[in-house]
Formats: sequence, C-alpha cells, structure tokens
Amino acid sequence: MKDDAYCKIYVDLESTVQVKNGLQDLLGINFSVTSAEALVGDIPVGIYVMRHKPLHRRQADDFLTWRVTIDIEPDDRSAATDELVITVLEHFWLHSVSAVAACDYEDDLPFQGTRILQRDEPQ
Repeated sequence: MKDDAYCKIYVDLESTVQVKNGLQDLLGINFSVTSAEALVGDIPVGIYVMRHKPLHRRQADDFLTWRVTIDIEPDDRSAATDELVITVLEHFWLHSVSAVAACDYEDDLPFQGTRILQRDEPQ
C-alpha cells in the first residue's frame, strides 16, 4: 500500500454494526461475524471502533473524536479507489450521517471529503 492511496473515513456513529450492515448492502460484500475487514474487488476495507473515550469533551464537528473509522487501503490509487471512497462518503451523507475523509486526495472529493451535519445528539 502506498501512503498516497490510503484513506481513512471518520463516521459519526457509535457502533460498527450500522456501518458494517450499510457497507455490506451498498458494496455487495460480506464481513465475517468476527472481523470487520473485507475486500472490495482487490481493495482492503476495514471498519474500526475507538475503544476509549476521548480525553477532551466531544464536539459535534471534532471528527477526530468520532468512534468509528473506515480504512481503505489499496496498493495504488486508481479510479476504482476514488470511486469507492466517494461511494462510501455519499452513502453516509445520504443517510444524514456525518463523514469525513482524511487522505492525500481529500480536496479532489465531493465537499473536499467533509460533510458534518448538524444534529442534537450523537447517533
């Protein structure tokens, strides 16, 4: 994997279950019961949850404190990689879930890879 191809997507949800279910349906992939890692074509995708609470008070727009992340780890950046990242981001945005991409090419993504939606309390 090259560093310029890697993308981490922060998702403003508390559990990986919603993310796994959504991505399975969206991308036609299966995560095993014991793992949150799968291949989309030849691109590894992993879903992770931060086990500890942040040291500072969580702010709605502080995506670094969001508990769920999706790691997209291709060997090389390609049109398929970009399409995968955009598809995942737009899936969450269309379901009113904030998501932020952190990668070398985030400025090339819709909304520069960032949509933080306003809501009253964490999902």
